[in-house]
Amino acid sequence: MSDKKISELTELTAPDGAEELVVNDSGTSKKITIDNLIADNGLSGDKIDGGTISNFTSTGIDDNATSTAITIDASENVGVGTATPTTSLNVKKIVGDNTETVVRVSANYENVTADKGIGSYQFSAHDQDYLSGAEQVAGEIIVKAGGVWNTAADVDAYMAFKVIDGGTETERMRIDSAGDVTVKTGNLVIGTSGKGIDFSANGNTAGMTSEVLDDYEEGTWTPVFQPTTGAFDTLTMDTIASTYTKVGNLVTIGAYIRTDAVVLGTASGSLLLGGLPFTVSGYGNAMAVGHLGAWGGAAPSFGYGQTATSYINLRYTTSLSPTGSSAVPVSSLGTGANNNQFVVLLSYRT
Repeated sequence: MSDKKISELTELTAPDGAEELVVNDSGTSKKITIDNLIADNGLSGDKIDGGTISNFTSTGIDDNATSTAITIDASENVGVGTATPTTSLNVKKIVGDNTETVVRVSANYENVTADKGIGSYQFSAHDQDYLSGAEQVAGEIIVKAGGVWNTAADVDAYMAFKVIDGGTETERMRIDSAGDVTVKTGNLVIGTSGKGIDFSANGNTAGMTSEVLDDYEEGTWTPVFQPTTGAFDTLTMDTIASTYTKVGNLVTIGAYIRTDAVVLGTASGSLLLGGLPFTVSGYGNAMAVGHLGAWGGAAPSFGYGQTATSYINLRYTTSLSPTGSSAVPVSSLGTGANNNQFVVLLSYRT
């Protein structure tokens, strides 16, 4: 073969793999076919065509040491630090002292001012078939600067949680640098009965039994006079107002009531005020009376919630002695219109 410049050689347009090349092997010229060049220790694949390695397979990207750093499996799941990713992006970091950052989202600015975004995660999906529908952002977790960052001592930030409502991205909750949590719109819903706000970080007395505020409720209740014996033929409760508020296990009720068309019938004994919204627990309660009017006899001046029931024992003062009180008898009820006017307030445990 005479010497020729490379530019003078005829182009090989359809190699079959049997063509030979000359290589230098430790100072000795040897020949190698194209097939042998790309086999085994050579390139793994059918051919290199226009910058694309066809029929290429790989178990991952090596970390230039002893382990696979990134794996892309047949389902297109990407694993960083794991060879068996189970999600679209599976990041795993073995951290011995719990001090290393696993994922960092950074933003580089010439200067940072208040409310400037530092980083965010967005969540989106297609509104129809993923091939034809438009991609819609459904929510976002974003961190923003709380003020101007001039030095490290100035750095503060807040984390905002946003969701899409009717096509508009709206911030629903925020955690600021002081640890305060602000619910922008909506309510803080306790999803499990018996759970609530835990105040165990506060000091307590030796008799403490719970530091969880687990309930709040307010509404109306239906007061009704009832006898300890028998039943009224007729009795119309004319309730002007009746409300209750429950905070934890403490219930406070109030009412302004009166009656019409009272016919005693077989009713006798003591008079009770029933219909409490929650059962009374214990005896540590006392009823206050704000107004009385148009009673037929001894009107109630105080009372207490009867434990394990939903009624108030009504009593009146007979003298100033320690035992100077009696139960209000049923016969004390007036029988006319707008009789037995009664404004009552009671707080009790349930």
